[in-house]
Amino acid sequence: MKTNNQSKLVYSNNKKSIFINFLERKLIPTGLILCNLDKKIFLFLKKTFIKSICIIHIESNKEIKIIVINTFWKKKPLIIKPNEKLAIISIIYNIKNVYWNNTFILKKSIRGNKSFGSTGI
Repeated sequence: MKTNNQSKLVYSNNKKSIFINFLERKLIPTGLILCNLDKKIFLFLKKTFIKSICIIHIESNKEIKIIVINTFWKKKPLIIKPNEKLAIISIIYNIKNVYWNNTFILKKSIRGNKSFGSTGI
């Protein structure tokens, strides 16, 4: 079974601008509906285009929505305009089961300088 991965640009699907005050959260519709839920599906935010905390949320009607939390703009509200570019999500499906092996000895690795905990790979 092959693992499939695709990325999707996500836009807001709202008719009027949405105003989010400091430390407030709002659920932003995207209009994207998940189909074929007989498979395992994992969604990841690859990149966000608005300066806020964004979390993927799936409604009972299988619509993907983005929870946006304004943690950066104290003096003025964050504004989500209609059809605004929100994020790029990565959709991964058909993942094989992962089996873990217990071990008592870990191999030594050399850390790189690419990021926190980087092995340089």
